[in-house]
Amino acid sequence: MNDKGLITRDRKTRKDSFYLYKSWWNKSEETVYIAGRRLLKRPAGTEFTLTVYSNAPSLRLLQDGKEIAALGESGEQTGVIWTFHGLSIPSEGATFSVVSPAGTSDSVSFQAL
Repeated sequence: MNDKGLITRDRKTRKDSFYLYKSWWNKSEETVYIAGRRLLKRPAGTEFTLTVYSNAPSLRLLQDGKEIAALGESGEQTGVIWTFHGLSIPSEGATFSVVSPAGTSDSVSFQAL
């Protein structure tokens, strides 16, 4: 298999698409991955959508440790692309975490512009 589209040229960093395929094809290992994590600086107060790749049955979204949303299904055909809409980052920045019922989680910290 040719991995050039799934990892960076230095072959050390896995791209978002790697985790999309992992969520879709690897049913033996639960995956939770927040996409778009390399874009760490985002405009403060501007709404954005957080995309998560996961094969979990449901997900909870936490902002700075406080639950702000929960989804019982992904809402799209493959069942592995989850979207949390209407999020914003305060001027001091924020850390978003996504947690499955089994405890598999991922988090990313965004800085405000």
